[in-house]
Amino acid sequence: MNGRHFRLVISVMLVLFIMNVGIFGSAAAQQAKTKTIKIGTIMPVSGPLGAIGLAWNRGYELAADMINEKGGINIKGEKYTISLILEDGKMSPEACSAAANKLVYRDGAKFVLGEIMEPDSEAIYNVTKKAKTFFGLAYSTVPTPLGPWGAGANNPLMVLMCTGQYLGFPIVFDYLKEAYPKLKRIVTTDNTFAHEPLIDYSIKNLKERGFEVVGVERFDFAATDYYPFITAVLKHKPEIINICMNGPEQLGRHIRAAREQGFWGPILSTCPIAPNFALMGAGAKMARTSYARRPLLRKQMCLKV
Repeated sequence: MNGRHFRLVISVMLVLFIMNVGIFGSAAAQQAKTKTIKIGTIMPVSGPLGAIGLAWNRGYELAADMINEKGGINIKGEKYTISLILEDGKMSPEACSAAANKLVYRDGAKFVLGEIMEPDSEAIYNVTKKAKTFFGLAYSTVPTPLGPWGAGANNPLMVLMCTGQYLGFPIVFDYLKEAYPKLKRIVTTDNTFAHEPLIDYSIKNLKERGFEVVGVERFDFAATDYYPFITAVLKHKPEIINICMNGPEQLGRHIRAAREQGFWGPILSTCPIAPNFALMGAGAKMARTSYARRPLLRKQMCLKV
């Protein structure tokens, strides 16, 4: 290679180097302008409520993707993209507490979102409150405030993210009264988690509408055989069975166990679960409902929601 060619090669290399510095320097500057904010979620991905926990997580992921695709969010003039860290609460207060400690102290999450069941949510909040980390309570089954740790003015670093299940009780019970005016005897049930406020609220609303609550029974959320539970329910000779809180898998099994033991009265689930889970778990014949009365329920919901 002669001197002229050598100088030409060196010149081209210098130009390419300068261009690369400019390109990568610009990209680095852009990355420096956009920061990342870590948000942790703790939902029951495994266990009886796995279908619900996974659905929540998919919603979190969709929201984060939508925000990030638009360039992130502005906080005090600075741009942030969202980094999600998903943890499994396993329907266990101990697992939720361990997950919250990991998110806050190891992962550096500034926000923690969860859970569905009150004991699990309380375990998370006990960690986030001490760490002064924001806690977004995903869901509540019982009337707020949720005891001394619930959402409210006394807990500024906690917010309830959606309406509670209990708000639907009056609507559903009004429908029950109008659709089945001759039926009065009802057994109200719930799982063995700490849902006494939900049961109390259910009984209060039922009595206000003239129903006779003849018994209260509890079931284990982790159970797979619900025949003993339904046997205990049927000892009260109910005309209606009300289930305050159950998961997608439990709903169909409750219905099947009741029908196979000869109970064909209304089985009411006040838990916000799609009816297709009843069809999947119990079959169309056992999960049958009165289609003629559905417009009445829609009317009630339109009037009161």
